[in-house]
This record gives sequence, structure tokens and C-alpha cells, in this order.
Amino acid sequence: MAKGSYRLELVFADFDPLVCTAAQRSFNTVLDAHPGAPVRVKVVQGDMLAAIAGVRHAKAVGYDEYLSNVGYSQHQRDEFLRNGSGRCREPRLWWDSVSGGRRCVASSDDAAGSSGSGSILSQGARCSQPYSPPTDTARTFLVYGANSAGVACGNAQKSVSEVFPTQFQDVHAQIIHEQKGDADSDCWPLDTQGRIYASSSGSETNDGVSILAAVVFPRAHDEYGNTRDVFTNALRAAISSGAYAKGCTDDHTVRVVTHALGTFTGHHDPPQFATSMADGLDHFLKNDML
Repeated sequence: MAKGSYRLELVFADFDPLVCTAAQRSFNTVLDAHPGAPVRVKVVQGDMLAAIAGVRHAKAVGYDEYLSNVGYSQHQRDEFLRNGSGRCREPRLWWDSVSGGRRCVASSDDAAGSSGSGSILSQGARCSQPYSPPTDTARTFLVYGANSAGVACGNAQKSVSEVFPTQFQDVHAQIIHEQKGDADSDCWPLDTQGRIYASSSGSETNDGVSILAAVVFPRAHDEYGNTRDVFTNALRAAISSGAYAKGCTDDHTVRVVTHALGTFTGHHDPPQFATSMADGLDHFLKNDML
């Protein structure tokens, strides 16, 4: 496959080093199973908004702010920051499926970030080079973990709603219309396995980023299966967005920026969500044409 011919580029961003390790391992296994697939995967430690727009983004947070947002005390934050990956103000490239790249090294007993665990990164765990969002014309989609009411509840949802208010409201309006409700009465349907909502407005603003709301809350009975299915459907939505129907060449790239869909502070096994998302990519590559 020629350099620059990747039709799909995935940028997986998360603060938790164990989640990043699981993403690297799992996505690499999938790409090995599909050697001819025009897919590139980058794993980034850091804020997913910064992975789109860089550190200039007003709502992108650093590792220290993230720990504060999920409830760590000052003492706990100091321990993580002293022994872990520094303040990680800039997103750091963990792994690139094309270049291989350098990566952080974290043992299976080390964890921090989205898992809410109490472990501390080993002294040897350090990130590699800063990650800068590409300055190309790739159609970019932000896939985030949404809830079935389409409202902003968690940290990620609140950040997305603040940065992409028009698109976020569009998703909410779709859900209200679907449930035949009204804008003042939010409903929380439970039968949402694999559900995706695509913003139909705002794609020409915010640097051309469109959002895809992947419904993972309330938690499905099979939360890992839902994460697999919802990510498969998100990839389908991005690829079928019409980017190719507008005269683009075959080597035009669709970029999907995402995080560990379905994770929340205190979950017992956050890395499994990254593995499930890789399973979703595998399912997409087996059943869909790129």
C-alpha cells in the first residue's frame, strides 16, 4: 500500500496508560489479520479534543486537570504526576501502526486516568514525542461516548457539548424527535444496542469536524458487545458520510478521533473497552468495503 493511501485513519486518545497499551496491542492484532486494509491507527495519550485541534484548544485539558476532574485529591495527583508521565499538557504519540514509533511502557499493575484506579505509574513509564494533529484536508469525525438522552452528563460529554454546541444540540434534537418527546423532557431509552447519531449540521465549522454520538450509557447488559457494535457502526457512518461521493480520490482519508467508549471512573476493567473497539474494527473490515 502506497504511502498516504490510507482511506481510514483512527486516532485513539485516552489518558489511561493501560487503556493505551490495550489499544496498541488489540488494534495491531486486527491490522495484522487484515494486511491489505487501507487503515492507519494512532494511539495517543492525552485529551481527545487536543488530538483534534492541539493544545490551542480552549477545552482541551492536561493530565493534571483530568485527574482533578475525575476526583483525585491533590496528594493523589502529585503522586501520579511525579511518578507517571508528567503533566502531559500536550497529547503524546504512544503508537503509530505505520511507523511503529516509540511507546510508553506500563506494567499490568500500573494504571491511571479513566479507570479511577489507585495504582501509580512506574518510574520507567514515559511518553514519547508530542502528537500534533495533521494539517491536511481529511474529513474528521469525533466519536464520543454518549447517553441515550443526548444530554451532557460526564466530563467527555460536557466538553464535546461546549466545543461543538450546534452539533451536540442536533444530536439531542434527533433523539427527542425519535422518541416523540419534547425539548423540555429528556427520555432515557434503554434499547440502544449499537446506536449511533450523526450530527447533520456544523460540519463546515469547528475546523470541519463532525460528531458521531455513540450511545454507551446507560450501560448495556453486554457493555463490551455494545462498544464493539457501536464502534463498527460509527466507522460505517464515517465512511458512508459522502466524503467519497464528492469527487474525492481513492486515497482521500477519513479520520476518526475517539476515546475508550463506555469507560467511566471506577470501572474494574477499562482496557477491555479498547479491545472491544478493536473487535469493532475487525468486524468492519470483514463485512464492509473500504
